[in-house]
Amino acid sequence: MPARTIILSCSALQNDMKKSAELGLMGFLRKPLILSGLREKFALLLGDSGASLSANRKKSGTKLFPKVHPLHVLLVDDNAVNLKVASMFMTKVGYSLVVAHDGAEAVECFKKDKFQLVLMDVQMPVMDGLEATRRIRELERPTGAHVPIIALTAHSMKGDDTRCLAAGMDAHLGKPIRIAEFFDLIGRILPSTIIPESSAPTDGKPKSI
Repeated sequence: MPARTIILSCSALQNDMKKSAELGLMGFLRKPLILSGLREKFALLLGDSGASLSANRKKSGTKLFPKVHPLHVLLVDDNAVNLKVASMFMTKVGYSLVVAHDGAEAVECFKKDKFQLVLMDVQMPVMDGLEATRRIRELERPTGAHVPIIALTAHSMKGDDTRCLAAGMDAHLGKPIRIAEFFDLIGRILPSTIIPESSAPTDGKPKSI
């Protein structure tokens, strides 16, 4: 297996992430390192070889990848590293993904497909995530539908929550996405999609929602 490289940086700057993707690097972690984040990154990069890491988490009462019902997700981001990391763990749990690289593309995707969740970067070229969210909510208005939209923000700025909620978003996550935080949030906004361990099917097939 070829060596895989993860970049360590004091701040998750967009330029740092872009350079990492251009160099073909496999991931990005902020300093100081947090052990749980390091475990998550190793599990993603090692695939099945990371089973022992998941076993250790299970012993401690936590689980990296919970049992979930499949979701059809629109992932909107213009950064290759963020897309790679998010795609790896979402496909691992069985989510199906459609990727858009800016807000305008996201709106067009939303017109053509039926999604159960949208992950929307806030700062993007062509059309930012706030405007894209407002347009998606306008598309939903005639039917009364409401697909959860989670904002993705590289920097947690004062007022981010207010701006995201005002645009029609349901919640926000920092970037790079942390797996544990992501599924904790999914458990709050889409609780029926997380399968409790006690009711997980024994034949490996997910129950219908």
